[in-house]
Amino acid sequence: MRFLHVLATAYCLIGHTASGALVHHGAIAVDPRIIHMGSHIFVPGYGRGRALDTGSAVQGYHIDLWMSSCSRARTWGARRLIISVQGRA
Repeated sequence: MRFLHVLATAYCLIGHTASGALVHHGAIAVDPRIIHMGSHIFVPGYGRGRALDTGSAVQGYHIDLWMSSCSRARTWGARRLIISVQGRA
């Protein structure tokens, strides 16, 4: 297990992730140079998820959490957190 200091933001787009999965609670966008795709991640205040997505704005120590509504995503805002990563991180 590895612990990382990250900026955690949220998104609410509907569709598929970069890995091909449908978006759902627990789908997390990462920079695959920092956190490998498929890694299991625990985010305080969000819960467990997996690195299933990427994004042009998600670079370095930044993750983007999928939320079921845009109002939830706005409420989450941007938070600096320590996350735990299991897998190929």
